[in-house]
Amino acid sequence: MTETYAELRQKAANYYAENEVAPKLEDILNKMFFEKPNDIYGRLAEFFEGFAATPTITSLSAKKVLDGCGSTGLQCSVYATVKNHPTLLSTTEMSLEKELTMLPFQQQFISDSQITSDEIVERSCTHIVETISEKLNNVSLIQQEEVDQILKDWINDVEYDKFVFSNHLGDDDDDHSRTPTPSSGKKKKAPSAKGKAGKVPDKPVPPKEAMENRLKGCSAVSLVSVAVLKAAASFLRKPAFEHLRHTMSVVSGTAQECEKSVISMPTTAITVMSGGKATPGKLNLVKSVFAIANPGWTVSESMTNLSK
Repeated sequence: MTETYAELRQKAANYYAENEVAPKLEDILNKMFFEKPNDIYGRLAEFFEGFAATPTITSLSAKKVLDGCGSTGLQCSVYATVKNHPTLLSTTEMSLEKELTMLPFQQQFISDSQITSDEIVERSCTHIVETISEKLNNVSLIQQEEVDQILKDWINDVEYDKFVFSNHLGDDDDDHSRTPTPSSGKKKKAPSAKGKAGKVPDKPVPPKEAMENRLKGCSAVSLVSVAVLKAAASFLRKPAFEHLRHTMSVVSGTAQECEKSVISMPTTAITVMSGGKATPGKLNLVKSVFAIANPGWTVSESMTNLSK
C-alpha cells in the first residue's frame, strides 16, 4: 500500500512538473498579493486562460434559412473544443439565390435540368455536416490557411468529376452552341423611311449575359470558410475583419508592418428604393436614393442615422 501511494505521488509530481503548473501558480499568487483584486478566482481564471490549448474544430451543423430578401439561404454553425468542452462559437448565413439555376452540389452528374431550392439546401447541408465536417475535425480553429487549403482540395476533387464528364459531352455541346450563319440568298431591301419620320423603331432588348459556370460546392465551401473565420475571431475576442487582416498578413509575411499600420474602414452608405403608383400601360416609377454617412461617424452611428 505504501509503495502504491508513493508511486501515485511520484506520477502526480512528474505530471505537474511537465506542465509547469507549480511555477505558474507561484507567479500569479505573488502578483495577486500586490494587486489585491476584488475577484480572486476571476483573476486566476484570466491568468490561466492564456495557457489554455488552442481550440480545435469538433463539428459543423447546417440548416435552411431565409436571407434578408426572403430568398433561400444556408446557415452554418461551428463547434469547437474550448476548455475541454464543445462550444458553439459562430453562426453564419449565406444566400443561395444564385444556386437555384445550377447543379453545384452533386458528386455525380444528374440528368435532370431543373432542381428545387430545397434539394440544393439539402445537398449543401449534407456536404457540410458529413464530408466537410469530417475533414475539418480536430483542425486548429485559428489556422485559417490550413482550413481554406482543406476546403480547396475538397472542392477540386468534386470539380474533377464534372470536368471528366464535360469532356465526353464536349462535341454535343459545341453543336448546340454554334450560332447560325446567314444564308447566301439575296437580302431583302429595307422599306423606305420616307413618310415614316414620325415612327420611332423599337429598340431591341439586349440578350441576357450567359451565366458563369460555378464550381460545385462553392457556396458551401465559402460559407464554412467565413464561419470558421468568425468562430476564431469570437474566440480571440476581436472583430472578424481584424482577425482576417492578421491572417492575411501572416500568409504574406507582412505581420510586423500590419501591426504598426492603422486600420481604415470604408465610409458607410445606404441605398433607398421607392416605387411609384402603377399606371395602366406604363412602368412603375422607381426612385433610388444613395446616401453616404459622415466620415467622422462610427459604423454604428452611420447605420443608426441613415436608417432614420
